[in-house]
Amino acid sequence: MGNGLAGPWSSEDDQRKARLLRQKLFLGVKSLSQFGADDFVSCLLLDSDDLWVGTWNGAVVRWSLTTETTEGILAPGEIVAPIKLLTATGWFLYAFQNQSLQRYSKVTGTWRSFPYPAGWTGLRVQSVVADGEESLWVAYLGEGLWHWERGLWTLVDDGGGGPFLDALSPDGQGGFWIGTKDRGLWSWKNGSWTPVGAGGPAPQDISVVQPSPDGSRWIVGTWGEGVWLLSQGKLKPLSQKGDYVTGAAWNGDEPLWGSLDEGVVAVRNGEREVLGPLDGLPPGGVSSLVSWQGRWIWGTTGQGLAWWSEHENPSLFR
Repeated sequence: MGNGLAGPWSSEDDQRKARLLRQKLFLGVKSLSQFGADDFVSCLLLDSDDLWVGTWNGAVVRWSLTTETTEGILAPGEIVAPIKLLTATGWFLYAFQNQSLQRYSKVTGTWRSFPYPAGWTGLRVQSVVADGEESLWVAYLGEGLWHWERGLWTLVDDGGGGPFLDALSPDGQGGFWIGTKDRGLWSWKNGSWTPVGAGGPAPQDISVVQPSPDGSRWIVGTWGEGVWLLSQGKLKPLSQKGDYVTGAAWNGDEPLWGSLDEGVVAVRNGEREVLGPLDGLPPGGVSSLVSWQGRWIWGTTGQGLAWWSEHENPSLFR
């Protein structure tokens, strides 16, 4: 840095100033209001090179990350019906709206609605895994693990880990890792429940379970108990308690997560790096997070989409 950068900061602040400038150079933002959505993003889904965005006013937007085109796919109705979760198959996009399950055909460009079980609201659907074009596994907060197939709902299991399920991820061996609200992380396979981390330090309030690209490791995010790494059936803490994790992704083979109050957190070369409002990121909590070809993209609560990348200048895409 030589004698330091000119300005009001002292020379010992030069390194942080340079870091802030660098991060702003690779920061992008996108408002969704012109596509019929609001800027309170409720969920993101990366589907090959398409990013599907759900918002709290009930809209769904598709952003093609290769062509950089964006279009509204579902307009909000007269009655506000938030989109809680999105999941996709080869043919369909499934949107869990608060009053019904909506399915979009990628082939015909049309929507179809399916009812929930009696007493349900889509806002309590916490996690979804698709294992076929018309087959979904659903973690529902308060009523356990369910299976949806061709419009029919079946309660699979509400024992073992209890009914308060928060996160669901395939374990790569025909079962699931299931994160609960009050009983920690469990392995579930063919109706058999096994607690993970029993007898040692382990979190209890799980918010996210995100598999690595090769399916050998999982980011386990919590609500106030930090971030953990699951590998070979064992849990290891990655961050201190206090992280309230709203979303997780993988930056290559390194974990990345969104925090309710801290911003986006990455572990790179074994070091923790935080990108938050103090570093130039837009204000508003991180609601969801994906990673695509080195670009970290997250939804915010009130500022639409934001992203950061080391490999491109996002001003080209604004």
